[in-house]
Amino acid sequence: MVFLLMGGPRDGQLVDDLPRGYAVRSSGSRGPAMTLFDDLVVEEAVWQGPWGL
Repeated sequence: MVFLLMGGPRDGQLVDDLPRGYAVRSSGSRGPAMTLFDDLVVEEAVWQGPWGL
């Protein structure tokens, strides 16, 4: 899985391992995942702070 980091010190980065302090955004109006380019599916992960959840 690829994650798009939202907020925090790594805002806007695409990563394949979810770093400490970020949590996967629960499904909402945009859905749980989105497609970038033709075949790259990503999930948003939002900044929760340096200690995580």
